[in-house]
Amino acid sequence: NACLYPRGEPVRAPLHLDIVYTDPVLAMVGKSYAQLCRRRDTLGADFVATRTLLDGSHYRARHADGDGLLCLYADKLNGRVLGGELCASGGDHIAQYLALVIERGMTLQELGECGFHHLSCERCLGEAAREALEMGIGVP
Repeated sequence: NACLYPRGEPVRAPLHLDIVYTDPVLAMVGKSYAQLCRRRDTLGADFVATRTLLDGSHYRARHADGDGLLCLYADKLNGRVLGGELCASGGDHIAQYLALVIERGMTLQELGECGFHHLSCERCLGEAAREALEMGIGVP
């Protein structure tokens, strides 16, 4: 943009993505719970937080130690996915997919409709989205 001045183009801020390669993997993608609480308190922008235990048989079939936790955050009004935090085996794969979801501006409805292959760890994202939709979050 410095070379193009004054015709510079706006640059989108990079998406926050932290992955800690421990066992199980820890990851934070997009907005954190604390950031969204501050945003709610200052701007009144409410959000929903879902908590999905990764203990289903399909998850265990893919990961021997098959337990974990995924917290997914979405805008309460329009259902747009804003962030997530997780602790799970294969969590790096889940975090990468979640980053793509947030960058594309997907909603819980769209995420819940995604076709995830059987025995993939990313299936938990669709499950978390469907749980939020069952609570009536992000449904016009």
